[in-house]
Amino acid sequence: MPELLNWLDDSEIRMLHNEALNIIEEVGIKLDNSTLLNKLKSFDTTIDMSNKQMKIPRDIVTHFLSKVPDNVTLYAIDSKYDLELGKQTYFRPISGTIGIIENRMDVRKPTVQDMCTISKLVQGLESMHFNATSVIPFDVPENMRAVASARACFENCSKHVLVDALNKRDLEIILEMAFAISGGENEFMERPFMQVHFPAISPLIWDENACDSVLVATEYQIPMRVGSSPMSGANSPIKLAGTLLLMHAEAIAAVAVTQMLREGCPVYYGAAPTLFDMRFGTMSWGAAEHAKMASCSAALAHSCNLFVTSTGFATDGKTPDQQVAIEKSMNLLLAALSGIDVLAGAGLFEGELCYDPVQLIIDNEIARYVENVLKGVQIDREQMCSDLIKEVGIGGQYLDTEQTLQFFRTEHQESTLLDRRSRGVWNGIEEKDIYDKAAKMMDDIIAEQSDHQLSDKVRGQIDDIYRKNQ
Repeated sequence: MPELLNWLDDSEIRMLHNEALNIIEEVGIKLDNSTLLNKLKSFDTTIDMSNKQMKIPRDIVTHFLSKVPDNVTLYAIDSKYDLELGKQTYFRPISGTIGIIENRMDVRKPTVQDMCTISKLVQGLESMHFNATSVIPFDVPENMRAVASARACFENCSKHVLVDALNKRDLEIILEMAFAISGGENEFMERPFMQVHFPAISPLIWDENACDSVLVATEYQIPMRVGSSPMSGANSPIKLAGTLLLMHAEAIAAVAVTQMLREGCPVYYGAAPTLFDMRFGTMSWGAAEHAKMASCSAALAHSCNLFVTSTGFATDGKTPDQQVAIEKSMNLLLAALSGIDVLAGAGLFEGELCYDPVQLIIDNEIARYVENVLKGVQIDREQMCSDLIKEVGIGGQYLDTEQTLQFFRTEHQESTLLDRRSRGVWNGIEEKDIYDKAAKMMDDIIAEQSDHQLSDKVRGQIDDIYRKNQ
């Protein structure tokens, strides 16, 4: 594997980390949930119950950062899709978008069927390693949208899934469905096949619903992504180093809270720094500043022995054009070369507002490209082919050698989407545009998808759970 990019040196990491500890100790954090604060009263912290604020001494934060497990497995419904963090870079879709793109330009509200389609695609795409509740379906009552999205994931994909539970009630219903799939509560706790967010509201606030989620997640040993998404110039300093500092303070404070509630509960550092574009009053994920800050998060998280995730497929583009290709490819490659463990956002457009299942196919191809780059080039006596070069000699060719015939399919990565034909052949094919080819691939994947089927009994149990909570 190529040597990773080092965005921060050791002295810079120490400076940011030490100052983050100072902020948590001197300024503190707000946990807008009395139940959670009451559970934390036994620790040597300063808690202001009237304002729901807590200051955590640096030695307490450091102690609990050391309690995060060294090994985190993201279990799947089907064990063949289990993922061990740290083994490679993993890719997944975005979560929680509120628009679906059709015909490249048109935007409509998502439906449950859209979430089913996305889940079937994730199931069939090798470089989409786990799923997420990518869209909020608007064709169901508001109080069932998060539940319906999670249900669509469970019923159409057997990979690990990140669920967006908007409140404690939603998470408890989703858990009831998960117990039915696993065969019971204890069975689920042995292999929790989903994860939840514990997101900060910058600067330094966690709302009641986020706190409820972390209480439930720690009770059932559910993996958590502790998310920080500061926006440079709006809810974090305009200076990028200041945004990095706030992000790191929020992330490690949240990690410490999870371990105070339950030592050893699986958790990882979620870094999604953005910027506020002063010209248009909008958030930007596609900018180079996001790529730099997200890449720095790898060094900060790994210095604390934490796994890290960020938004690698980030773009501000609205339609599949050159801007989208530039932003997604650059963001993903830089983040992967920086050592980020999980890269999210496949299929997204316009920050995280819109989703396009066809783009998910294209993003899977970008992920395959990046995976290939990360493999590097293996150099040893056998791989250098010195004997073969001497045998072929000056002016020879290698097309008909035994080695070429044996290895051409494995040594070179083939692509269905990226075109390598000559122009003359290319002129004669019907589907020249990459988006059109991806749309056809999407239809083929869905038509052929039969890899994941829950039993009729489990589907019936899920249906009963859903109906009784409507």
